[in-house]
Amino acid sequence: MSWLWRSPQSGGTLTECGDELQGGDERFARNGGIWDLLTGSDRDDLVAWSDQYGRVRAAEGRTAPGPEYYRDLPWRDTTGRFADQWAIRAESFDRFLVLLGDRTGRLVDHGAGNGWAAARCVERGWEAMAIDVNVDGDDGLGAAHHHGVDITLVRSPLETIPLEDSGADAVLVNAALHYAAEPAAVAAEAMRVAGDDGLVVVADSPMFESAEAGRQMVREQDERLRATGVEPPPLPGPGFLCRTDIDSWTGDWADMTPSRGRLRALIGRRRAGRETARLCFLVGRGGNP
Repeated sequence: MSWLWRSPQSGGTLTECGDELQGGDERFARNGGIWDLLTGSDRDDLVAWSDQYGRVRAAEGRTAPGPEYYRDLPWRDTTGRFADQWAIRAESFDRFLVLLGDRTGRLVDHGAGNGWAAARCVERGWEAMAIDVNVDGDDGLGAAHHHGVDITLVRSPLETIPLEDSGADAVLVNAALHYAAEPAAVAAEAMRVAGDDGLVVVADSPMFESAEAGRQMVREQDERLRATGVEPPPLPGPGFLCRTDIDSWTGDWADMTPSRGRLRALIGRRRAGRETARLCFLVGRGGNP
């Protein structure tokens, strides 16, 4: 099985030729096992953002002691530093696996980090592509080799999946969509690539009914980072999703976000002084533009 590549610049077809993707006068190289499809005037900004994001993640302790850490994700955090967060990731990923069922095919892990979700799907018979801007060797695509499985690694922004229409059977955007400048455009791109018969899941991005509550959450996060001496990277987008915006997205979307429970939500609101985020689980099907 091979990927049906599409140029992020021209929209034309690309063909793998050794360590290059070629199409007409266009050439994209593979460096260190990672296809580099960052293009145009945004390239420097994206690289700078990724570098600063990497510094933030390193300051948070997002480094790993060895390959076993990556291979146990999401079900076990061998460092013990972020067990609560990984428990949430594991719950969402288990729900995603239920939706996949016994099928196999091509999967795009979009905003993949170190590629753990792609790797777990490869272990279940899928062919997987992991896409991210971050190529760091601890927390980004540069760490994907620790999984010990074959994953197609691509450096590309959230707004672009370099595949033809219906070029994948499933797209997972996991804990990443809130970083996008235009979440609706990313959702539409995922739908385009999944096609009418494919599956798109957006999981674990913070979602609010009130945009102001989301903005307040971002301000609080930035203040906590600055208190540790780390400057937060400027977000390309809002840093959260608004529930009401999803109604305008391309395709048919079902909000399957678990309820926090009324009491828990009330306690959280009183402690934070604002609406608290729900970590979304949104399921999209069909809807090629």
